[in-house]
Formats: sequence, C-alpha cells, structure tokens
Amino acid sequence: MEKTLEELGWDPFFEKQLKNTKFLPARIIRKHNSGYDLTCLEGTYYARIRGKLRKDLLKEEWPAVGDWVLCSLEKEYAMIEEMLKRKSKLSRKVSGKTSQEQIIAANADTIFLVVSLFEDFNPRKIERYLALIAESGARAVIILNKVDLIAEAAPFLEEANKLVVDTPIIVTNALKPETLKELESYTEKGQTSVFVGSSGAGKSTIVNVLLGEQKQVVKDIGKHKKGQHTTTSRDMIFLSNGGILIDNPGIRELRVWIDGDDALNETFSDIDDLAQNCKFRNCNHEQEPDCKVLEAIENGSIDQERVDNWRKLREESTELLMKRQEHGRPVDQRHKSILAGWTKQARANYNRRGGLR
Repeated sequence: MEKTLEELGWDPFFEKQLKNTKFLPARIIRKHNSGYDLTCLEGTYYARIRGKLRKDLLKEEWPAVGDWVLCSLEKEYAMIEEMLKRKSKLSRKVSGKTSQEQIIAANADTIFLVVSLFEDFNPRKIERYLALIAESGARAVIILNKVDLIAEAAPFLEEANKLVVDTPIIVTNALKPETLKELESYTEKGQTSVFVGSSGAGKSTIVNVLLGEQKQVVKDIGKHKKGQHTTTSRDMIFLSNGGILIDNPGIRELRVWIDGDDALNETFSDIDDLAQNCKFRNCNHEQEPDCKVLEAIENGSIDQERVDNWRKLREESTELLMKRQEHGRPVDQRHKSILAGWTKQARANYNRRGGLR
C-alpha cells in the first residue's frame, strides 16, 4: 500500500512551493553511490538527477535523505527535475582542508542526539552537536542512553542540564522499551526524526525498538561493554504509527557547519546573555577589561572549558566562512559582515591555537 504525501512528511511549507507543474512531488528515502531511492504517490523508484539540475547545483547541494524533489517517471526509474526548499538541514564540514558541506539529513522536525552514558559522555562534544542542530532549524532532544551500564545517572543528568535551557533530556536503557515511551510524542504521524551520535551509542537499537522489529543490524557490545559501529548508510524508516525516522552512521569527526553566530548564541545562551553587558561589543572573553564572562568564570557560575569551547566553535565557523569565500563558494552579505568583524587579533589567536585542520 503506497503512502500519501502527508504520510511521507508533506506539509503546508512544501505545499506553498508547489505551483503549476507537470512533475510529481517525491521524497528521497535513500542515497546510493550511483543515485537515489525516492517515494511518490506512484510508488518507490530508483532515481537520478537530470543533467541540467546537476550542472546548476554544487555537488554538496545535491539531494540528501529527507529532501523533497519534483520528479518525472521514465520506464524503469525516476528523474529528479527540481528540488524544493528545505525547512531544515543538518550539515557538517567534510573532513580535510576542503570547505565543502556534507548534508546529513534534510527536512527533519526533531533531531535526537544519542549519547552513551557508559563511554561517550563528553560535554564539549554535546555542545558541538547542539550547535549544529541549532543551525539546522530542527528541534533538539538529548537521549542519555545505556543507563543500565552505569551506577548512577544523576551526575550525568545534572551536567547535561547545565548545557541546555529548553532542550528535553531523556534517560534511557534501549533494552527496556518502556524507557523509550517519551520518544513517541516526537515520532507522530508525518513527523520526521533523525538520530545522530557517535558509533555504538545505541541509535540502531533505539530505532529497532520504535520500529518493533530488528530492521537495523545491531552488534553485541564487546567484552569491554563498548558499543560497536553498525549503521553504514542513511535510510528513511516508516513506523507503524506514521512517524518517520532517519538513522545515521556514527559520526567520528564532527566539523562545524555554522553560518554566523545565531546557532552559537542559541547553544551558548548563558554566554551570550553575559556578553551583552561586556564593555566591548566584540569581546572575545580572554583578557579584555570589564568582561562579564570572565567575571562569571571567576565566581564559578560558568565553566572555563565551556567558554573555551564557545570560542573554538566561533572561530572554526568564521574560518570556514573565510575559506568558502576564498574558494568562490556562496557567501551572502550577512556572512560578509561577519567576516568583516573577524579582527587581525582574533585571527592571530586562532592560528596560534592551531587553526582549522
């Protein structure tokens, strides 16, 4: 039985973009090395990008899992003719010296950050993920998983609560389905959820519980109770209640893809609030006089490591903007204003700390 557009995640945001067209709306459900699988009202098809569209887009702008496209149907496959504007986009920078973007998933409503309490709880890494999720436009939910492998969850939950303001935090044991009941409110009919996190955090186990079957291959944990990498591709999975899931391979290297300060201001709202009262508007909170952030570090109301991580992510994102501009990639007027504020001293400090590698 084929799904309706609404069951595939179609909503008024995409409906407004659909003008008079002879092409069919379809959603990308899987990406291959040679093409895509997409689903439309006519069924599921292997698809390729029309040559003209391929030429008009940078490679990193090509469709990703979760994207809505307009397609035509050939004899045995579909042809992607146009892409619809995304309502959210989770991206990271491709590894290496390139300034290229890698889209992890598109058009998600909720992004679940799965963290293993046993082996993967790192506040600085969580902040990095949260910054990327804030940039995406989707809502974040933190899942602190594998509570069964630790003695006490309270210290971890307390530490996690220091990192967020309004972001829900759910403590789970994926081997006990009742601990995942709270996720159901985020996986309702037509809602798209994405699972991200390090390899072995338990993403695929959680997906299997929500799905009610062993669709995602899960390896037994090793003798040291360390999770093992299982998911190797991005796939869209449909739940019996109408929810839509995208499972992802574990991310080993998480390079930021952030346009400006908005996502960082949201992720580090405590630092941003303090910075409003600093003496200097472009205060970097290192050694400037009358810095409210430095005062907060001194009186213990904010951690030095959190401020250091904020600074590092801010410098990485600005350096990335600069590299994109140097390589002729899209940088709009707002980005140019950000770059204009990238002072020689800030650049020198960043290079001194090792720069973007």
